[in-house]
Amino acid sequence: MKHWIVLTFLAVVLAGCGGSSNRVDELETELEEAKQKADEAEAARQREAAARQEAERQAAAERERTRQEAAERAQAEQEAEQREQERDEAQQKLNRFVALEIVTAISDDIAKGSIAVPALTYRQPALVTVTGANFTSTSTGSSGGWATTTRTGSSEQRRDFAEIYSNVEAPFREDIRDHSLGTGLTPNEQGRYLGTDNHINITTNAHGAIAASSRFPRPSTQRQGELETFTVTDRGPDQTEKDAAIAAKAAADQARQSDPTQPAYDTSLPDYRLPVRNGERYPERYSVDISGTLMGAPGTFRCAGTAAGGTCSVDLSGPSNYVFAVSNAEWQFIPTSATSKVIIPDAEYMWFGWWKREPIETTPNAANAIFGFASNYGGMNPQTSLAGATGSATYEGSAIGYYAFYDIEAAEDDRSRSGRFQAKATLTADFGDGTTEGTLSGSITDFDTEPTWAVTLKSQTIASGAVAATTNDDTASNVSWSIRGLPRDGGQWEAAFYSNFESPAATAQPTGVAGAFTAQYGDHRKMIGSFGAERD
Repeated sequence: MKHWIVLTFLAVVLAGCGGSSNRVDELETELEEAKQKADEAEAARQREAAARQEAERQAAAERERTRQEAAERAQAEQEAEQREQERDEAQQKLNRFVALEIVTAISDDIAKGSIAVPALTYRQPALVTVTGANFTSTSTGSSGGWATTTRTGSSEQRRDFAEIYSNVEAPFREDIRDHSLGTGLTPNEQGRYLGTDNHINITTNAHGAIAASSRFPRPSTQRQGELETFTVTDRGPDQTEKDAAIAAKAAADQARQSDPTQPAYDTSLPDYRLPVRNGERYPERYSVDISGTLMGAPGTFRCAGTAAGGTCSVDLSGPSNYVFAVSNAEWQFIPTSATSKVIIPDAEYMWFGWWKREPIETTPNAANAIFGFASNYGGMNPQTSLAGATGSATYEGSAIGYYAFYDIEAAEDDRSRSGRFQAKATLTADFGDGTTEGTLSGSITDFDTEPTWAVTLKSQTIASGAVAATTNDDTASNVSWSIRGLPRDGGQWEAAFYSNFESPAATAQPTGVAGAFTAQYGDHRKMIGSFGAERD
């Protein structure tokens, strides 16, 4: 701007002084250039001012947007907290309702469910049966040395849940000659079984669950009723029969030498024509062999008859059970050797468990909101006579079950709730001096749900190897439940003793005890459970 004013002044002076026209033109050109630069500088200044103004406007808008977002977040958080509080209140109300229903459903007395446990193999799931239950899935595991089984299922109106513990041990092995599977199991000096009596007779019902062969029907591909049939063939004479045939031919040849009219010996007869078989391997002339195992011991299943044409068949009667049948023949099993090992599953174990049925619709006054709870226990070798046992014994194991307590006015950490529990079971038996069966007492402690809980199983008299539940009332309860060190009587318990031996000695202490219990703490706290413990 200053440069433009100076140039203008000089142009005026020169014009007044009569300067040359060329100089005037130069000054005018410079004047125009100065004006142009001044205009450009002014335009740039205005643009900068407009940019600053726009930036300030955007910053103000951003501040307003941030403020609005913060307000919206605060409102949303407030609404979320309110919804969470409403959900908590609704859940608490539902929990109180469910807990009250469960407290009501758990009987004051021991309720036993129909839980059936057949013979098990190592870690095998127990086939739990509960009347009316619809189990659809099974899972297994282990806890504290016990094999565990849980089963679940549901229908449109209810859910079923069962939990079973068992102490099934791994199977053991022994020589087949030492196991009573059949008769005549006397091997020769080479360890092979000879003669028609030296085999195991396979019957239609005694061996179906312990036999196996790749040529038998398979549950994955074979349906019940689709038989596998094996036909008896003539496998050739043994050495005695062959020698007799050779001798008969020699006698016939000698007779023809003295009397040519005598008939020649028919060399097409089987005893003469067929090759000699190994008598140790094929003691049955009319037979067919199928390799397989019996209780895990390798050997041969043989269909044997008195003539060719007889048949033996095998069919499925269940997922892993065979039915053997014959027509003019018999089923046999010939072990590979006297030292072939049979696999013998543990048949000396205890089990205990509980089950729950709950409604899918758990709202107040729902028509199907009905709960059911029960427990059960058992063992393979109940020891029903303990009069000869003496001394004391301690049994330790596990306890499982379900609890519920309902208290609408309880403290925050003591609100109404329910759930399953696992705990430690300890029982002490005093068998006395051998004149009576003695007494049994115990405790349930170390609850995984609440460390302060403890259940005392008060001392009871043993009769016929068992402890019976007594009357459960305020004056005669044999169970005490302690919460935070404050005990209160209420509940029942019962138990039975079991042995790891089929026929234990009369003076032997039982090797295990299993039982069931209920406990109640006032009017609104209850639990149901079962336990199993092994002798230390």
